Order: sequence, then C-alpha cells, then structure tokens
Amino acid sequence: MSKTNAADGSVTFDPISYTQDDLGGATTKQINYTIQESIPQGAVDNGDGTFVLDNIVYDGKEHIVTAVLNYNPQEGVLNVLPGYNTEDGSAPTFTNTYDGSSGAPALRYAKVVKVWDDN
Repeated sequence: MSKTNAADGSVTFDPISYTQDDLGGATTKQINYTIQESIPQGAVDNGDGTFVLDNIVYDGKEHIVTAVLNYNPQEGVLNVLPGYNTEDGSAPTFTNTYDGSSGAPALRYAKVVKVWDDN
C-alpha cells in the first residue's frame, strides 16, 4: 500500500479491521507492518541509510509497526494494541534535508507518519 503525505507532511493510512479469524485459533497474535518513505528513482544510496537526488537527502529508514491482537473469550472482545519501534514508542518520523553545499539556502522538513489513532 502506498500513501501520499498531506501538505503538513502527515500521512494517514486506511484503518485495518481485524476479526477473530485473524488469530488463527489463538487468543493472541502479533502482526508486523513495515513503513518506509518512497525513495525517488535515480536516488543514490549514500551507504548510511540515506539517499540523495537533486541535493535532497532522503531518509531511508524502515520502521516496524506492530499490531498485537488479544481476544478475550469470556467477554468476546478482540482488542488491538498498536506499537512503534521508535525509542519512545511514538509514531515514526522521516526526516529529509536539502544539501546546501551547492550554495543554495538549506531547507529542512520532517514527514511524520501516523499509522492509526492509538488514543
């Protein structure tokens, strides 16, 4: 699945629905999703997890988003707990920079990816 960021850099993914069938007979299951920024074709790998094209340095990090499904058979309730592999557990951020070494002014922006509302 591919998503385009909004004007403020945020990305919203479509909700994912789960059912008891997704557990495959278990009461708990972990499902992992990988999110990463789309690196433009022709970008050169810097060998440090970044890529560069037209003086823009793209963040090549991959983040794992985990959905832990827990089914409570006594209550008949399926709970889903999202998690992120960031240091503080918050939604990942991808940071791109403009390499101003060509004399052009430096630009900096961050693109925040929020997979779903965990509030």
